[in-house]
Amino acid sequence: MNEQSYKKRMLIVKILLALFVALVIGIIVIVISGNKNNKQVLDTQKGNAYIKDMDYANAIIEYEKALKIDKNDAEAYQKLVVLYESEGRMTKAEYIAKKGYDVTGNTTLKRMLENIKNSGSCGYSFSAGTALLVKIKGESHLSKKNEKTYVLNIESISDDVINSNLKRLEQKYGGYEVKKDGNTLVAMYEGVTAVFPESLTMEEYNEGYLTDFWYVSYSYLNSVFLGYEENDVITYDQLTKIFEQKPKKENSNGFYYISVDYYGMNFVFTTDKNYNITDSSGNIKVFSLNVDEEKKKDESNIYSGSVTGRIRDALTGDGKGSVHLKFRKGFDEKTGDVILECDTKTNGEYYAKLDEGNYCAEITSNGYITQYENISVTRNVSATGKDYTISQKLESGEIRIVLEWDATPNDLDSHLIGKTDSGVDVNVNFNNKKSNYNGKELASLDLDDVDGFGPETTTIKDIDGVYDFYVFDYTKSSTMANGNARVTVYLPDNTVQVVNINKSAGIANEWNVLHIDHGKVSTVNTSSSVLNDSADTW
Repeated sequence: MNEQSYKKRMLIVKILLALFVALVIGIIVIVISGNKNNKQVLDTQKGNAYIKDMDYANAIIEYEKALKIDKNDAEAYQKLVVLYESEGRMTKAEYIAKKGYDVTGNTTLKRMLENIKNSGSCGYSFSAGTALLVKIKGESHLSKKNEKTYVLNIESISDDVINSNLKRLEQKYGGYEVKKDGNTLVAMYEGVTAVFPESLTMEEYNEGYLTDFWYVSYSYLNSVFLGYEENDVITYDQLTKIFEQKPKKENSNGFYYISVDYYGMNFVFTTDKNYNITDSSGNIKVFSLNVDEEKKKDESNIYSGSVTGRIRDALTGDGKGSVHLKFRKGFDEKTGDVILECDTKTNGEYYAKLDEGNYCAEITSNGYITQYENISVTRNVSATGKDYTISQKLESGEIRIVLEWDATPNDLDSHLIGKTDSGVDVNVNFNNKKSNYNGKELASLDLDDVDGFGPETTTIKDIDGVYDFYVFDYTKSSTMANGNARVTVYLPDNTVQVVNINKSAGIANEWNVLHIDHGKVSTVNTSSSVLNDSADTW
């Protein structure tokens, strides 16, 4: 063999060897990559299993492992956000949502991040932009490990309801048959019905006019609850866990249904007489809460009214955030079923949709005395200005008195007059806001209001004495009886007593409200002439 032929053969051998090495490396990379992918999938599956067993700590660990393998796993980010939220770790939830969105650009993570940033509003003041589109929402709401799990299909429903229209529905489901039903147009497709506002005519539809619709109706429960199977019964207790609140129970002419606001939507389910949902109980309506209230007058007359107001601190007069309100049906009903629950925003404002009727609102906040207020709701009326003042818990041996009224008269004044057991005269009013003796504060006017509504707050810090509490109209308008003045008394045992002005007692400018004898409070509620014209000089 000559030298040229030898070199040629060696070159071929080198090329074949290089190809073989490349092939082996490629196989190794594929195997390693496959193992990583399999490991990532396995970690995700383990996380899902832990959720079903309510073992959220281990679920978090598995999803975090999955993200270490694949940082672009949007589903793992989403589930971590929900798990951290369920534990109340909102800072961590926001961090994961932001990191996940920055890495993946996933729109669901973006909406989750926006929802977390916008949280803190009253539970029933919703907007379309706050819809949380997470498929696993509801998986953590299990009462027993062996209880069947139903997952609210929030993502699909939100797509149908929030800021949607016929064009999007056609893209999602295919073709719709649109027909006129009474005064409205109805689009139907395989158990899903979209009902459009009366303002849309068939002519406009035929011309290609598109509009947001009024509500979506589902005929099949498995469209709303993932995991639902034929003949299943979803109980009221299960619904309470899924929706994180007690749905409102309604009974109209023998037809039973429940309704609940949840993430920007109003769900209405027809039920059996025990308020459980079955295949035979009827259809499901889901409203977007951003539609005009005048348009949203369904035949069931759900949400016939609403109340809005502000909860204030008795010592500062400022709005109090994170105050919890529970509404029960009937005046002075303090122990019955809770119809609706709501929290105030940071400025103290609250908003609640309620059916027509009378309610008792339980008002609670950490470190404050529990208070109950009666509220009336009128059909199709939004009652505003339902403001209430709450007091921090008292020190031992204290009494607090809070005066509130309407816009007029614009200046009512609180006056406390009395004598302690040691013989010290006590006289507290806008000109003498504190009464002291030997370095000890006996009573004080903590808050003075001069432009209507109140509150004006007086605190008795030495109840070993006899006192009288009066209210005087500084403007001398003789309209006090028409101003709905009321006095709330917070007693040493942290109970509450309310005195509303007696409109038939001939009260003009001076109101004798209370007599307090060594901590025992008696209601007087009559006209008085104790202060007379000298009151403005006290």
